[in-house]
Amino acid sequence: MNTTTPDITTTPMSTIRSTVSSKDTTPTTLQSAIAAVPSTKEPTTSQPNYTSFDKENSRVAVVFTIKFNKDFNPSLVSPETTIYMDTVRHYTAVLTPVYKDVLNFDKIVITNFWPGSIGIDYQVHLKAFSHQQPVDVIKVSQQLADTKQRLLDLDNVDKTYVNSTFNQNLDDSLHVLEEFSRDVCRSKHICNDTYVCNSTSQVCDHKCFNFRCPVNAECYVTDQHIPQCRCSDGADCSSAGSTSGLTTTHIVAVGAGVGGAVVVIIVIIALIVCLKRRPSHNFTVHTPRDQRSHYSLKTRPEVVMMTSYQRPSSEIIYKL
Repeated sequence: MNTTTPDITTTPMSTIRSTVSSKDTTPTTLQSAIAAVPSTKEPTTSQPNYTSFDKENSRVAVVFTIKFNKDFNPSLVSPETTIYMDTVRHYTAVLTPVYKDVLNFDKIVITNFWPGSIGIDYQVHLKAFSHQQPVDVIKVSQQLADTKQRLLDLDNVDKTYVNSTFNQNLDDSLHVLEEFSRDVCRSKHICNDTYVCNSTSQVCDHKCFNFRCPVNAECYVTDQHIPQCRCSDGADCSSAGSTSGLTTTHIVAVGAGVGGAVVVIIVIIALIVCLKRRPSHNFTVHTPRDQRSHYSLKTRPEVVMMTSYQRPSSEIIYKL
């Protein structure tokens, strides 16, 4: 199979943190979107079983929050209202210049408003790849750290909120960026809804690829992005499929492992029972304090020989 494997370089968190430690920082969290094309395991449609990442249109989204000292309008909790949409456009235009010089910057997406003046959750979308290579985590981290002062310079911004949340939020975002540089499948929407990201082969596998259907049925992906079986005679066989993706080899391996574990448990129980049934050869008889002596039984239990005598004490010890 012809696959395109991204050259992903792991950047240790210690390197990223030390690079931006001298700067104040800002809130984020990572998500990414990478488009792809659909497929099936046994071609029941024209869709391929796997496809390469769409590096041209893929996006990484880092999440920020901010507050402005403005009165909160209750309509801002309803995305369908005119006030909500107008406010989204307004603050998108306010925030875009803050991030426009960040490497691979694409756009600002406002996701939520919350009361307490006007609180805003928003995403900074970055192109996940540049010249077919993953985003430069160190450079992006430095440039995101530089945005703090530009945020503080915005009109009506809540400076106390920015100062108190910026560093922790940036630290969280650096962690997510580092995960993305290590494995692009850690991000959301790396493949389109018909596919699932495969970390090992670095491609998008179609959801029908490992989905088992009866001989007279074919796999398809529903509008809810779930693989199901569709029988050729029109009967309902949606429950016949399996998303486990286990091959016969996998099933045999699992069965052998479980069987081996059962045998080990039985052997351990048998050993415990045998040990408990062994007779004890040592015993201690406690007597009044003035009759303490030590005896040893030689050859026959009936013959008792005095081996030592001590000051009268509370016990006599017999050994077989």
